[in-house]
Amino acid sequence: MNARSTLPLCSLLCAAFAFASPARANGLASYSDEDVHRPADRTGLFAGLGGGVGLQIFGENDFAYDVEGRLGYSFGPPLAVYLSGALDGSSTSAGGTFRSVQLTVNLQYHLYTSPKVGLYARGGIGLALAGPIGDKNAGLDGVGLAFSGGLGVEFRVAPDLFLAPEFFYRRATVTASNIDGREVDAIGLSLSLFYY
Repeated sequence: MNARSTLPLCSLLCAAFAFASPARANGLASYSDEDVHRPADRTGLFAGLGGGVGLQIFGENDFAYDVEGRLGYSFGPPLAVYLSGALDGSSTSAGGTFRSVQLTVNLQYHLYTSPKVGLYARGGIGLALAGPIGDKNAGLDGVGLAFSGGLGVEFRVAPDLFLAPEFFYRRATVTASNIDGREVDAIGLSLSLFYY
């Protein structure tokens, strides 16, 4: 092998070593990290889906399930505005089923944010439908005002996704048959998946 044939090989190896130097490798790694964690500002379309368990209180306390969907817009770490649809349901001691559906407009405010973790509080107001469901009553029969609130922590699980356990409270002020009083409260814990 002569010197003329080894010159291109040496040039290629020198270029590879220069490109793979620690400083260059750090530069590439930081670019990759920025690209992967680009939604750290939590700006844009906001969507969420989750469910949980708790108590439904309407004259008696019953173990309840909860599901909730959210859709709106996030203006960055401090604030998101979204529509929420929630359903709380429980089996009563009389053997029936009681459900409360709430459609609310919510504000969600981040008390703390980092690229991987966020602490938030939220509150909302809207419309509630509530009542017993059984053989004689096929639908919800109470209509009124709904209030909702929550405190949660979100953990990044993918570049655009967060897993969020939340402590929630909801109140529906309605007139419905077969319940004592006009307030239906739900309190519990839920687990949601958020997309920013």
